[in-house]
Amino acid sequence: MPRKKPTPKLYVEYMRDKVGEYRHREVLAYLTINMGIIFLVGGLLISITLAENLSWLLIFPYEPNSHTTSFVGTILCVFGFVLTSGGFILAFHYDREKLWFSRKIKQSNILIEELLRQGKKKY
Repeated sequence: MPRKKPTPKLYVEYMRDKVGEYRHREVLAYLTINMGIIFLVGGLLISITLAENLSWLLIFPYEPNSHTTSFVGTILCVFGFVLTSGGFILAFHYDREKLWFSRKIKQSNILIEELLRQGKKKY
């Protein structure tokens, strides 16, 4: 059976697909921020409520004793901070990319409208 060649997408359709893709990625970045905040708050609650002698490592609370709960609380705090920071960076990046593709779509629409206006004047 002969293979059909895929029909090429128009430039505007390709750009709209890319905008939708970056919109989806931006939503995933926001969900990553939410997950990071949940881990960060959970780690803070575990560390603060179960600690007898609480110490601070920069902004992360920890207990110098080697209890499992203090270790879990510290790990959750660090992991939550990393997820939240990474989510903010990704959300900003994907928003910029989405904006760039949206501008290109707007520019191509302006060009098409101008060509249509010139075509109407001739007839």
